[in-house]
Formats: sequence, C-alpha cells, structure tokens
Amino acid sequence: MTPPGPPRRHALRLGALLPLLPLMALVGCEPAHSGQRLDGPWHRQALVQGHLSHWLRVALLPNGACRSGFTRDWRLRPNARPAVELTHQARLVAALVAGHDAGLDPRCLPAAESAGRFLLKHFSDPVHGGFFHQVDLEGKPEADAKRGYGHAFALLALSELARVSPDPGWASAAFQTWQTISQQLLDRFGALVSNADRRFAHGQDESRTQNPSMHLFEALLAMAQAPQPAMAQAGLAGARQLAPWVLGSLVQGLPDGSAHLPEWYDRQWKPHTDAKGFTDLGHQFEWVHLLIDANRLGVSPTLGAVADRVLQFALAKGYDDIDGGCFNRLLPDGSIDRAKGWWQQAECLHGLMVAADATQRPELWRRVEQTQAWVQRTLVDAEHGGWRPGADCLSRTCEDLQPDPYHMAQMHRAAWRLAG
Repeated sequence: MTPPGPPRRHALRLGALLPLLPLMALVGCEPAHSGQRLDGPWHRQALVQGHLSHWLRVALLPNGACRSGFTRDWRLRPNARPAVELTHQARLVAALVAGHDAGLDPRCLPAAESAGRFLLKHFSDPVHGGFFHQVDLEGKPEADAKRGYGHAFALLALSELARVSPDPGWASAAFQTWQTISQQLLDRFGALVSNADRRFAHGQDESRTQNPSMHLFEALLAMAQAPQPAMAQAGLAGARQLAPWVLGSLVQGLPDGSAHLPEWYDRQWKPHTDAKGFTDLGHQFEWVHLLIDANRLGVSPTLGAVADRVLQFALAKGYDDIDGGCFNRLLPDGSIDRAKGWWQQAECLHGLMVAADATQRPELWRRVEQTQAWVQRTLVDAEHGGWRPGADCLSRTCEDLQPDPYHMAQMHRAAWRLAG
C-alpha cells in the first residue's frame, strides 16, 4: 500500500526549514576527534560482558525462545509469564547482533540466529501473514493480534541479521516483513498503526502514539544499510516515504526556533492538548540520532537541520545540566517530570554522541562526558551486571528488574563505531 502524498501543510512546514539549510553542512561532516573522545573498548566490554553474557546465560532457551523478567541478580522473577512477546524476542535478536559486531563473544551470532529462527517459525501467521503478538515458550500462539510496535522491531531484527549473516534467508524475511507492514499496517497518513486484529483490521483508537513509527523509521534505516542492494534500496525508499509525514505531522516547531515531537496525537495526527499532551524527553534524544543517521544515509536533505532543532529543545527542556542525563517528561502545563529512567539515559547518551560527532561542538562533548560518567556511577551495576532501572536505585529500594539490553546495545555500538 502506498500512502497518499503529503498534504499541502507538509510542504509549508518544509519550506519554513529552508533558512536552516546551512546548518546541514554541520550535521553530516566527517568526525575530527571522536576517536579521542569516546572509549570504544569500554563500550564493547560494557555491552558484551556487562549485559549480553548474562542474557546468553539465562534468557535463551534451546529452541530459540527468549525469556524475560529477571531480577537484578538474574533470577527469573516469580511473576514472570511463561510466554514471549514479539517485541522482546526481536529486541534481544538486535542486541545480540550488536554483540556480534563487538567481536568479543563468538556465541552472539549463533544465538541471534537461533532466536531469529524461533521468531520466524512460531510468531509468523501462516494464514494472514505478519507476526502474532505473543507465543508461549514452546511457540504456540497465545495472542494473535498484530501490533505495529512489534512488527517494527521484527523488521529491525531481521535487517540486522541480514547485514551480518551469510544466510540469504534473513534478507528475504526482512523484505517480506516490510511488504506486510507497508501493505497492511500503515494508516491513511502513512503512520504505523499500534493495534490490528489477526486479519489486519486496524484498531479505532482515539489516541495515536508516535512511538511505533519512530521504531519503524529506525528499522528502515537498518534495512537501508544492508549489503543486499535490493533490500537497501527498499529500506531507503521506505524511510523516504515516511520522512515527510514525520516532518509534517510529528515535528512541532516553536517560536524560539527549536522543535519537538509530542508523544500522543488524535486520530488526525494533531497533538493532544489534554493530559496526554506530554513530550517524552528520552524520545527527543532518540529522534536526534535517528534524524542525523537518516541525513547521513541520504533520506532527506532537511533532516540535519530538524535534528539540530530537536536537540535544541531536548537540551533546554530535558537535559540535567547539574548531573548529566535527561529527565522523563515535559508535561502539558510546562512542568518537568524529573525522574531519570534507564532507557532515557541510554538514548540521551546515544543522541549526544551522534550529535557531537556530527558537529564537533565542544559543549556537546562536555555533555557526553558528563552523562557517561553519571551513567557509570549511577546505573551500571558493577555487582550484578546490567543496569539499574533508574537514578533513585542508589538512594532507595527500586524495582527488582533487569532492563532488557536493546537501548544500551544500540548506544554502545554507536559509540565504538564513532570511535573508529
């Protein structure tokens, strides 16, 4: 399914970005000193030894299913369900491929392929296509709904496997997954729907979140970097198809020249103004690195300037200039929820590193170093491995849970790639 072309208001907003085009020369230049600023070996060890060595030990079953729900000392939680969601299975595949890229543990790629085979064998709907939402640990479907969020991560996982594995089947599976998404799971605006039934009838939710489409954009960028030319061209075309809607509907410009992407929208993709009208600050940093990567890959020449505007907003509203890291949410009344969860800090550091590398701005490198130091002393769990769930875990009891490694894997890999 090919979504309709962007309405006129998209063109008007894109036109408003033209004065910012000179900034694009900054976002896209070759890094000058990133190898001196980023500790590549630490990031490789932090991912493989700090996270994946534990997940390889406790999560992967012999049939390739990936269990979830572990305590901070890596015991299965008493309330852990004997089931696997598509999102978790796919995110662990992607994290294991990043572990393979680190080159420190030869178990990572075989484990990723085993988990990928379980995904294709047991989550695939043989009648209507696409992937089930949840299966039990033996692979029997338990929830046959189709979720856009999970499909985005399935596309990411399969694209990553296609990049590193000699098996040509992964590229075919990734291409088929994108065909299913583009034909069955996009709404009339071109956005990825959150919910559909087994036959792909879309849910009639009154509110829409940008989150599934953000991860679809991420997955298409991964697809665009595949070594298979046809797959890479399809990923690039898909990202180019999605980008105008992102810029025209999600990105909201502000009088000071900055911009942000609110979390929730109505059915016409207009931002909520009620209690749902908050802005997730971690997602702003996540969009920064995705937009810069997309600019580098040639998706759209306007994306570098937009990334700079979103970064301006994220630093002004979301960054903790005292300790480093980012806060949780900007609320509709202008107040800030100052909680600091684990995944937001991974995305904050990821976005800062990519932006600092692209621009070589000293104030960004200062924040990279400040945030990494804060993460190392506050979130990295030297006793058990993995990360603590949040900033308050050192001062009071917090949830006894190991966060899944996806956000950290993407951040660590970006760091050692930038370091060279």
